[in-house]
Amino acid sequence: MKRLVASLGKGLARVRWPEVVMAVCTVGIVWYAKVQSGIAGQQAQIMDQQTHILDTTLVMDQRAWVGPVDMSASEIKEGSRLTVSIPLANSGRTPALKVRVQLGSWVDLSGKPFKPDYRPSTGGLQSVAVIQPGSRQYLNGVCDESFTREKVNGIADKDLLLVVYGRITYEDVFTRTHETTFAYRWMPSPLCVWRVLDTDNTAD
Repeated sequence: MKRLVASLGKGLARVRWPEVVMAVCTVGIVWYAKVQSGIAGQQAQIMDQQTHILDTTLVMDQRAWVGPVDMSASEIKEGSRLTVSIPLANSGRTPALKVRVQLGSWVDLSGKPFKPDYRPSTGGLQSVAVIQPGSRQYLNGVCDESFTREKVNGIADKDLLLVVYGRITYEDVFTRTHETTFAYRWMPSPLCVWRVLDTDNTAD
């Protein structure tokens, strides 16, 4: 037993304690650095999320919002094309830029679901340029298709449904692109008014 104790004493005497202390300190420093790095990464992620939320909120609060206010059109007559006037309003807080409007008309059986066609050939793309916040710009256009006698009579008798529709695209001051679609249906006599269709009126 005495020999074992003596042997251990000699072994401990040969240990270079400064190097041991240095190694332990190094391990501790490395561990602490990793812990701090993880905390910093989590903090950066939280800050990025908060910045994104703030940015999104700011954009939604300050961006432009463009949509139609009402609609009027020329008389529905045989051999004529529908001339449409639609006031577009910007209800947002900043200008709407590069405003483009695509206009079209649709006539089909009253019980048939309405299907808009936004291909470039339908009504063409019309530029309204810039709409300032709180102001309006009038979209004046002519629909492609002329009315036949059968269509005029069918619309008057409510056998056919007449819809004028369109799509508005524009940019806000944050260079983000937005789209608004609209659709109005003609209500024949005795009302003789244009009413917003139940579908295809959206804004993003």
